[in-house]
Amino acid sequence: MYRQSLDLTALDEIRAMKDRINLSVAQDQRARRNVKLGYGGIREIEFLVQGVQLLHGGKNPWVREPNTLRALHRLAGQGVLADPDYEALVRAYTFLRRLEHRLQILHDRQTHTVPDDPHEIQSLGRRMGYHPPEHPVAGAALLADYERHTTAVRELYDSFLRTTRQEAEGAAEPPSDEIALFFASDLPVEQIRQRVAAVGFEDVERALRNLQLMREGQSLARYTPEVRRALGQLAAPLLAALIEAPDPDLALTTFERFIAGVAARTTFMRLLAETPGLIGLLVRLFGTSEFLSATLLRQPELLDAFLAPEPASRQGRERVAEDLRRAVEAAEPGSARLDALRRVKKAEELRIGLADILDRTDVTETQRSLTHLAEACLEVALGAAEQDLAGRFGRPDPPGFAIVGMGKLGGAELGYGSDLDLLFVYRDQGQTTGPERISHPEYFSKLADRVSKLLASITQEGAAYRVDARLRPGGQKGEVALSLQGFEGYLARQADLWERQAYIKARPVAGDPAVGAAFLALAQRFVYESPDPPDLAERILAMRHRIETERVGQGGKATHVKLGSGGILEIEFLAQYLQLARGRTQPALRTPGTLAALAALGEAGLLPATHATALAASYRFLRRVETRLRIVADLSVNTLPSAPAKLERLAKRMGYAPSPDASAQARFLADYATHTGGVHEIFERVFHAAGGRP
Repeated sequence: MYRQSLDLTALDEIRAMKDRINLSVAQDQRARRNVKLGYGGIREIEFLVQGVQLLHGGKNPWVREPNTLRALHRLAGQGVLADPDYEALVRAYTFLRRLEHRLQILHDRQTHTVPDDPHEIQSLGRRMGYHPPEHPVAGAALLADYERHTTAVRELYDSFLRTTRQEAEGAAEPPSDEIALFFASDLPVEQIRQRVAAVGFEDVERALRNLQLMREGQSLARYTPEVRRALGQLAAPLLAALIEAPDPDLALTTFERFIAGVAARTTFMRLLAETPGLIGLLVRLFGTSEFLSATLLRQPELLDAFLAPEPASRQGRERVAEDLRRAVEAAEPGSARLDALRRVKKAEELRIGLADILDRTDVTETQRSLTHLAEACLEVALGAAEQDLAGRFGRPDPPGFAIVGMGKLGGAELGYGSDLDLLFVYRDQGQTTGPERISHPEYFSKLADRVSKLLASITQEGAAYRVDARLRPGGQKGEVALSLQGFEGYLARQADLWERQAYIKARPVAGDPAVGAAFLALAQRFVYESPDPPDLAERILAMRHRIETERVGQGGKATHVKLGSGGILEIEFLAQYLQLARGRTQPALRTPGTLAALAALGEAGLLPATHATALAASYRFLRRVETRLRIVADLSVNTLPSAPAKLERLAKRMGYAPSPDASAQARFLADYATHTGGVHEIFERVFHAAGGRP
């Protein structure tokens, strides 16, 4: 390939190849919009790079790189390409490849032409990431960038063919290793056993079977030679990524399923080969979370989340609500709308989870993003529920309905697999406008029930959330929705101390802001202005011990992340006790979030600054452990696994790596014991000083 003596015929051949392509597309008026073969397109960049490699690859083996982006990087590093030319080509190639994949990957169609239809252009622009307010007209912004990049490429391409008159000496490409040969040829699986075993699979035989499936495809869908060659190129980075994965067995199994299920398989393999680091990101996801991986397997177009420089993990409640509303309104009435809501919810959850897995956000930002997502789903579900009831019952008169978040939702601390603890409140008595007129208690109970079913019903896409409304007055036997007056009467006459604790977390999350604000005012009066019993500390401590005895038991004290000794609950009970005891005179303490409460307690001098800081750090650590337990299957898991292999995988999901003198799980357990031991010590000090008996 790299000849010892290269005359200008090689450059002439490159020019001739491109000229033939130019001739074949010249008769097509849309040739200018052919991303691959057209003016300034992908092929011109590739021909340019290959020409420069032919000229310099003999004396400089470092530039013999088949991947175009890596080749550009190496050519620039060796001074063969000027920095401005390198930057222009990289930007253009990345843009054009991304545009090509957007055109192809959804439908497995070998199309390379930007459409003419204005609506299709607008849709393509949005898929490329052009959104208001930065880009008011997505299609126009896309075409402007397309023109700029292709013009720059054509100028550099023509300049290269005009001015280059250099010679090069050649050499051969380096041979492939056994993993690459396994995919590219029929190398027996036994010849890669040792290499595969070194990855650290728990089940090596299953790993080998997965690799064979990846090479050969399913019985009715054999892979093309092109796919197998691409797998050969990806084999080494795939194994390297699997070594770093928290669960390499799960990662490889899921990766094989993804390849088998993706429609545009050839395009996808090119995308993997041409996007540095993408295979590592996929393996990290596949080896960390089954439920997030399942979302990507069902919606492979969400691969876009991996291609952005920073995944869109925190779009904000308004943007997510807009996406949800648009999807629901575009779907047919009935179950299709429920499925549409769930698909958008899962897509956003994937973006949030990806940022979390890649450590681009901390645990509090992840919880805030998941909370915003839940709030947006509630907002859209409420609108849909009102529309569903309007045809039969009309609208309430007077209007006014709010949804109040409790627990983790109220504290903006929602995690994976969390239930939505909700209260439903309406303004006043009245009746609906018809055709069938019913009283407000009946209407708003139907509305609350409809909202819950829209989110909790199991459809083809599963459930969006589990909804729990048992914190309402009367629990399961009480009315689902209650008026402001009804809440006020109950809280004044019948509520218990545990409800004062629970209502610390109350926060309006959807519906009428005025009704939500009125409810919050009466809830805070109940929480912070009710008389404190003289044995407040002792009663809260007794409640904590009862929970530990009934729900954890002696054996789980050291392993239950939430309810065990020094766990999340002790931090929350400590903060809530001080909020109840001092919130009457310290308005800054009236916050539903645990971290905000700890900070306010430290600033007010009600906790030593060192204790407030230590508790906040331990709370973040323990909530991160909780997210890493739940991110696997989106289940409410709160206990450390007892099996060493599972505990090792948890430690790796937490970011721990083995050291020469300790395993990952040993290092994790040491930190876990330090945090829980420190929390329990501070918990005992606070309640001992308050007169309780820890």
